[in-house]
Amino acid sequence: IPKYDPFTIGVLPFTENLTRKQKVCKHKDPPVVFRDTNVPMLDEFLVKNIYKISTTNVSCFYSRVTRNHSASPPDNSFALGPESSLSFGRPLLDEFVRIRCNSSHAEFYSGFHLIPQLKRSQYNASSDQMNVLILGMDSVSRLNMNRRLPHSSKFVRESLEAFELVAYNKIGENTFPNLMALLSGLSDEEVASMTKNRTFDHVPFLWTTFKRKGYQTVFMEEMPEWWLFIYPARKGFRRRPTDYYPLPIVKAFYQSFRKMSGCSGTRLISEIYLDYIADLIFLMRQQRFFVFLWLGDWSHSDFNAAGIMDEPLRDFLEKLSSRGVFDNTALFFLSDHGARSLPMRNTPIGAHEVNLPFFFLSLPAWFKNKFPGVVESLRVNRNRLTTPYDVHATIGSLTSLPDFDPRPTARGLNLFRQVPSWRTCEEALIPFQFCACERAEERIEDNSTARPYALLSLAFINTEAQRHFPGMCATWTLDAVLDATIMRGVASKTRWFRVVFTTQPKGQFQVFGTLHLKAGSKKKPVEFVERMDWYSNRTRCLPPSVAQKLCSCKGA
Repeated sequence: IPKYDPFTIGVLPFTENLTRKQKVCKHKDPPVVFRDTNVPMLDEFLVKNIYKISTTNVSCFYSRVTRNHSASPPDNSFALGPESSLSFGRPLLDEFVRIRCNSSHAEFYSGFHLIPQLKRSQYNASSDQMNVLILGMDSVSRLNMNRRLPHSSKFVRESLEAFELVAYNKIGENTFPNLMALLSGLSDEEVASMTKNRTFDHVPFLWTTFKRKGYQTVFMEEMPEWWLFIYPARKGFRRRPTDYYPLPIVKAFYQSFRKMSGCSGTRLISEIYLDYIADLIFLMRQQRFFVFLWLGDWSHSDFNAAGIMDEPLRDFLEKLSSRGVFDNTALFFLSDHGARSLPMRNTPIGAHEVNLPFFFLSLPAWFKNKFPGVVESLRVNRNRLTTPYDVHATIGSLTSLPDFDPRPTARGLNLFRQVPSWRTCEEALIPFQFCACERAEERIEDNSTARPYALLSLAFINTEAQRHFPGMCATWTLDAVLDATIMRGVASKTRWFRVVFTTQPKGQFQVFGTLHLKAGSKKKPVEFVERMDWYSNRTRCLPPSVAQKLCSCKGA
């Protein structure tokens, strides 16, 4: 795999600065604070000095926030329960609430709160089992992690002595295929087939296995508009999939996201989520837990903004470490892919790093001492080609403790065993267009030679756009060819073309196709189309669909 300096001069035009990108929240903090995680108290100093209100006539009320079971899907909205009077100094037993406060019948505060509540497990977990924390951040390559997350990555490397995988390669274009591989061990096509016109309740996700082993399970993600099991038109879950499922309150927070610019008071909403998970983990310290937390509000759409989360992530990890959480917890700190949007993608380093998300694995000291072969394997695997399928196999093997049996799965090798140095992308089930390994390339300098590939690709895109959205899409015409390459994999005899071009209406595409197809071949001349510009404002006329990338609405 080619090696790039993350701070190469070619990156500098796209970085706002190489220090932490600042985000300052300047709103008023909530007048209600919680003692011992679930006991509400009125912050009288704040009420008097910030809100400029006498505490004499203050009264507060709360409403429970739940999934909206009358909606379809229920995960795509939230419901508010009836309002009750809030009693200060008495435990509040609801997990997610909206709190309103009045003074002399005039409302001066309304906000949402997450309240960690300890639940009992249906099953008994063994004391020899290990907790699992999957902490993910959307759209951050390994190189951009080095640029934008220096403090959190340093803490993971040095304080937690985590193992890093520098050849961790995505297996799909976006979040869905990469997280389906990690969480279920299945391809996105398999999951799509299983959930066609159905919910995801019957998909064999990792948390189901851990739950049967007596673990408390948590699933939480930011970015409701891109939610894994909802976007673009997926049906979510009929039943709550995990013991703790804060998506309703995340949806509620999101309604105020644009007004408050991602803030609640003087804090980032993302920091509030991290605090909730940290406090929840502390409450579960006598139990076993499987926690999946996916962050992306800042990193998903902004190459530079990942840095906003660097210090909050470090603080979160330091808090867990100081509480002894990592004494018996495996931490998987990772991403799904690199930045997929312009302008970085038009550079050689940007085209390379989009395929290589960052990945760290931290293990408890007792586990490393008991299984020294695992330590050696992870050191060797640092530079070996690995995938989300391998991570699925690895996490799944932790359910076998105390009888440790690190087996592979149908698609993934177990990272607790050495991955072969000769492994190819084809063997690892990485599609050619996402393979970060070196390959023979011949750049087409002559535009007259490159142009036919672009026109072939554009004809395919126009046909598919019309098939998916009849009469709704403008017809694409070729503007300019930016890059064209003939490629061949190291271990494959198949020859491919890659062409990048701009269009009218305004758009930019990257297309991969197969050259010199034999008669009867199942391959298509055009194998993969990627839209490289942001297009959400040009597809508003369309119904939700993964095919939106092929279209620009007429008149947009």
